[in-house]
Amino acid sequence: MPNKPAEGTVSVSFTLPRILSEKVEERAKIEMTNKSDIIRRALMNYLTEAERVMVLQEIAVAKNKSMPKPQDVYYRRTGRKKGGESR
Repeated sequence: MPNKPAEGTVSVSFTLPRILSEKVEERAKIEMTNKSDIIRRALMNYLTEAERVMVLQEIAVAKNKSMPKPQDVYYRRTGRKKGGESR
């Protein structure tokens, strides 16, 4: 479904002073990213090193769960599967 948060994430709504929101939007345009990325990075910088490591580990676990398992692919011309194994 479009605009559905990725698995292991939540959507959060909060208010900011208008000038701060404008500065975040400016920074996002300069860095060619979105406001959410700017806010996520700012929050990660706010965390202690131990908290940051814990969050990054949780992200890695969630990412690995959502990644499809690679499948062998048969190529007609070479008769080889992905990884160079002969059929």
